Amino acid sequence: MTISGTDILEAKNRRAEYIQKMSDNQVVITLQLNIPGNIKDQSQYQLFAKLKFIELINFLEKKGTVIGFQELRFLKTGPEGYIVINNLSSEHAKKLTSYIEEKTPGGRILDLDVVFNNNRVERKKKRSCYLCDDLAINCAREERHSVDEILKHIHQLIELELKAADLHLK
Repeated sequence: MTISGTDILEAKNRRAEYIQKMSDNQVVITLQLNIPGNIKDQSQYQLFAKLKFIELINFLEKKGTVIGFQELRFLKTGPEGYIVINNLSSEHAKKLTSYIEEKTPGGRILDLDVVFNNNRVERKKKRSCYLCDDLAINCAREERHSVDEILKHIHQLIELELKAADLHLK
């Protein structure tokens, strides 16, 4: 399903309200996918998000994290995951999520935000581009790569991850 800019804005506002309800004196980790374009609800995106959500929960639990709440939604604006953690500081949670985004297979496709008392914890290091060594923000600002190029790369990464987990679409 193709989505509009209005759909994206409405989803962003709805997410903010939802997170605000959860993040009062609690650390909330959110999961979304960094997918450009206006099609966000493909079945491969849903499988990938489910795989990464489960991996994130397992990773956090192995680190001794107590999870108070977890939810994964599949909407036309893309997958959304929410995890409330009860025993980590927001700074430590951000270190863990940054590690996943930067160092794990497929992690670059994830957008893992950490929120505490309705304040987002900012990442220390800017993201690199999917396709080159520059910062993603520079490539996006200068439109160095087409959406089709980026999507092709993302789809290849997702397919590799799903195959490795034996979840690829047949």
